[in-house]
Amino acid sequence: MQLITMVRSAMAAALLSVPVLGVNPGERITLRQGFPFVDITINGRGPFHMLLDTGASASLLTPKAAQAAGLEFDHRVILTTLAGEKIVPGASDNTVEIAGTEETGLTILALDLPEVRALDHNADGVLGQSFLSRNPYLLDYDRKRLWIGSSATELALQLPNSVTATQSRGRVVLPVSLDPDGRVWQLTLDSGSTNLIVDCSDRCPRAWGVERDSRVVTHAGERSVRRGTLRMVALGGSTMPAANAVLLDGVAAEGWGDGLLPTRWFSAFYVSENTVRFAPAR
Repeated sequence: MQLITMVRSAMAAALLSVPVLGVNPGERITLRQGFPFVDITINGRGPFHMLLDTGASASLLTPKAAQAAGLEFDHRVILTTLAGEKIVPGASDNTVEIAGTEETGLTILALDLPEVRALDHNADGVLGQSFLSRNPYLLDYDRKRLWIGSSATELALQLPNSVTATQSRGRVVLPVSLDPDGRVWQLTLDSGSTNLIVDCSDRCPRAWGVERDSRVVTHAGERSVRRGTLRMVALGGSTMPAANAVLLDGVAAEGWGDGLLPTRWFSAFYVSENTVRFAPAR
């Protein structure tokens, strides 16, 4: 089965490298330590260099970038992450454009983002599900391209694996097996995470390896965690024999399900409402 998965992954990568009639070339992304960044315009200004974060429900700008984008703050919101909550200012009714797709009426929050700027000192913010959830999109790590809309949907047919997802507070949640007995965990699809993160408390996966204490850093602070190795991860017909993972020391933030699934485990992935298609990383 693993051999079949590897062959299908290679076939998908080969197919995606061939131009498809009527499909645009996509928007270029840059990778910084495996994290995808993309340039966008906001309110006709920019470009702004943004971390594309499928695990973030909101879109964020640093205070300097927010001023450059002409944001007018008219409310405050509670920003919730796995490490806690923070009250931040928000600006309503903004326009965001990327890859020929423009969306209006978007709320953007302002927050210092030192962990994002540590990845790329040119970073201006985070592009989250407040924008991404409005259209189908496909991110190809190998080709370093992002497609939005009908072009993403056409290319997605070439990806070998498919799974039905659910939505939780704007985030995409996938059913993932972490035990040989097939027990399912609901994990949020997250391009802003380096490790699989599981909130298990007293019901951790049975196939759990050596543990060590560590910390996880988010936009709202830090949190104590335990790191170890999961001996099995299965999703949509694809099985990975072992994976580095993080166990939370308590209940995850609301809206994340049972934790986070990093998208860097895929060479390419596509999201459209409750459908996710992907090719495993080679």
